[in-house]
Amino acid sequence: MRFNKQWHIQSDIDAIGSKYGHAIDFGMFVQYRLHKNWTMGVGYRTVEGGADVDVVYNFAWLHYAGLRLQANY
Repeated sequence: MRFNKQWHIQSDIDAIGSKYGHAIDFGMFVQYRLHKNWTMGVGYRTVEGGADVDVVYNFAWLHYAGLRLQANY
């Protein structure tokens, strides 16, 4: 989603599930165009999921922040 020529939001989500478990990966970045060839951004990503079967029970939920500097050539 673009707010104007400089600011926009980028997000993505991936998910998969089965009777044994699931996994979800979601991220969102706010980006600012510094120059026609350079973009910087800050964002958040979470990854959640695991498995519940007879031999293992394992679930995790991770959160992290990210900084981005991107060349657009």
